Amino acid sequence: ESVNHFGPDHNYTKLIPDLSGGEDPDDAFSTVPYIKGMSLFCLLEKLVGGDAKFQPFLKEYFAHFGGKTVTSQSMRDFFLDYFKKKAEGDPEIAAAMSGPIAELDWEKMFTAPGMPDYMPTCDAAPLEEARALAERWKKAGDDAAALAALGPKDIEGWSTTKLIALLDALLGDNEDGGGSLSATACARMAECYGFLKSNCELRFRFIRLALGARWEGARDAAVDLATTQGRMKFTRPTYRALKAYDVA
Repeated sequence: ESVNHFGPDHNYTKLIPDLSGGEDPDDAFSTVPYIKGMSLFCLLEKLVGGDAKFQPFLKEYFAHFGGKTVTSQSMRDFFLDYFKKKAEGDPEIAAAMSGPIAELDWEKMFTAPGMPDYMPTCDAAPLEEARALAERWKKAGDDAAALAALGPKDIEGWSTTKLIALLDALLGDNEDGGGSLSATACARMAECYGFLKSNCELRFRFIRLALGARWEGARDAAVDLATTQGRMKFTRPTYRALKAYDVA
C-alpha cells in the first residue's frame, strides 16, 4: 500500500530514505521499513542456515545494541563479524559467507526504491481461507439473504493475522481507504464480526473499508481512533480516509 501511495521509484520507498535535503521524517513514515526490514532479516536467516543458527545471532544483537542507537550499517557490520567467527567452526556457515552472503548487494538492499527483491514465503492455506471469505462478502453485495448467511461462526477461531488478511483482501491497494464492500455490507460485517470494537490492527482497516463504502456508522469510530491512537501507522491512513469521506 505504501509503495503504491508514494510510487515505486519514490525516495520514501527505500529502506533508508535520503532525508539530507531537510525533509520531515514524519512525511517519510510508512510501512516500508517494517516490510523491507522483515524481508532483509528473513533473507539473512535463510542464507545462514535457518532459524536454529539465526536465533543465537538475534540474542547477541539485542544484547549488544540494547539501550543504544543502531544504524543499518552497524547492524550489517555486526552480522558479518558474528557469522565470520561462527564460520571458523561451521562449514555450512563458511560456505554461505564465501558464497551468497559475500555476493549480497547491501547498498541496493538499503537504498533501492520499491518492493524488495526477496520476500519470504508463508503457509498459503490461512490466506486462501481469508480470501475465500472475502469473495463471499464481495458476491453478497446488498443482497439481504446472502448477507444474512454470513455470521460470527465464519471467523470462529481465527487469529488477528488471518482477520487482517480478510480485510486486506477487501481493501483497495492504497492508503486512502475504500474497497470492495457496500455500506450495507459494512454494517452487516460490523454486526457479525465486531470489528469496531476490536484491536487497532483490525479496527483501522475496517474503518478505512467502511468509510470508502460511505457507511456513516464508521465515522464516529474513525474520529475516535484518529484522536486517541498515537501511532502514525494507524492515524495517518485514518485521517486520509476521513478526508476522502468528507470530500466525496
